[in-house]
Amino acid sequence: MASDSSSVQLQSPTPSHKVKATALYPPIELSTTKVEFSLMPGYNDLGVIAADPFMQKIEIRNTSKKEVKWLLDINSQENKALDEGIFRIYNYNGSLQPGQRHCITIGFCPSYPGNYSIEIPMFINEEKTIRYRVISVTGVIHTSKMIIDPPFVNLDPVPLNTETKVTVQISCINCLSDCKIQVEIPEVEIEDGNWFKPISCEFPEGSSSLCVNGTNKSITCNITFCSFTPISISVDVIFIDQEQNRLKLPISASADNCLLTLYRYIGFHQADQQIVLKTASTSTNYPSDGKVILQPYYSPETSLSSSTLTAFSTVSSYYPDSSPGTTGTSKMDKGSEVSDREFLGATNNWKKLMFFDEDVFCQKVLTAIQVWVSLFGWSNGMNPISIPESLRRIKSCRKGTKTIYDLLNHLSGHHLLGLTANQLLPSDPVECILQLHWHYSTLLVFLRAQGACLAHVKPEFLLEPE
Repeated sequence: MASDSSSVQLQSPTPSHKVKATALYPPIELSTTKVEFSLMPGYNDLGVIAADPFMQKIEIRNTSKKEVKWLLDINSQENKALDEGIFRIYNYNGSLQPGQRHCITIGFCPSYPGNYSIEIPMFINEEKTIRYRVISVTGVIHTSKMIIDPPFVNLDPVPLNTETKVTVQISCINCLSDCKIQVEIPEVEIEDGNWFKPISCEFPEGSSSLCVNGTNKSITCNITFCSFTPISISVDVIFIDQEQNRLKLPISASADNCLLTLYRYIGFHQADQQIVLKTASTSTNYPSDGKVILQPYYSPETSLSSSTLTAFSTVSSYYPDSSPGTTGTSKMDKGSEVSDREFLGATNNWKKLMFFDEDVFCQKVLTAIQVWVSLFGWSNGMNPISIPESLRRIKSCRKGTKTIYDLLNHLSGHHLLGLTANQLLPSDPVECILQLHWHYSTLLVFLRAQGACLAHVKPEFLLEPE
């Protein structure tokens, strides 16, 4: 019986419904409702656009069986582009007989490069309460634009009197005429009040032209940083084209002879450079002044006398093996006294060091800093820390919890102005972030005043990721 009832339900007729609908043709048909103008740079300098503006046309046609009156309402539009004549509308009203066609002319004649747009409502049969159509008009005069890759440069710290270089690519788009660029390099003030330029730029291809005979191209620019005095800078190198368009390239760089600042440089160059102590020995058996310098490893093909040496800090030491009137403390400094076996052994060490793992080296440096700070960085004895987690414990610090401000107070003997131990933060998230930003700004100002090479670090970089 169940199967019979289901078959009956399947055989029941589907109910039918009648729908009445009326299809209406639009009384006026437009060829388009969007008009776009796009001009290359330099067209507004020709002096002919205002007299003979660029034109586009919209064709309209009466598709009904009655006369239709139409109007583009430009008088009620408060638009600067219309008031200044940037867009010009010709034949913006009238009437059409059945089947009749008409062309609406729109002109674009800007005085300055830029982007312009306007929307014009269309009404028919003197009915101004309902918009029949809206015509959108946009126009743009493109400007030439320089592009630098990469958009910013952050150079690793280097020793004093040591060059470090970076290569950037400069290109230009929308250039129609020959374009040469100039470079504006800022001066930097040092501690004695003098000014100098630690950054220099050169074009190895011999040309600074971004466009030749209407063809845009990319050029190479080598940027070199070198300083004879300890500095940490964050400056803008400015590239200027013939139209006086200026493009800034932010550059951060540091020069110092502190080992903690140069740990990464030393890590990369541990295969070809070494730190030695140069002493000027005398006939007496008392210590003499010397210099810690960074110099290349000895090789038979090169001589240390022609190599550039970087001096670190002045120290005193005594080497009983040094003979009177000689300079140097390393076996490799003695040139001819180095045996072939010793030189081959040094060469093998170089090959091992050439496979430098930056992550492993940085982790070793981080571990060493963590151990030293844990043992000697606090006023009340040892305090194990983990970098950077322990130094960011500000938001959730409890009473007695030590922070980076306690560390700096103990090491420098100075309190950071306006910051107190275990200072509570606002509960509101926005106010909390603003307060932390101010904390870190004060911290960076204090560290830079103590000589820290942190010109490239911004307060927001120190905020926790979450």
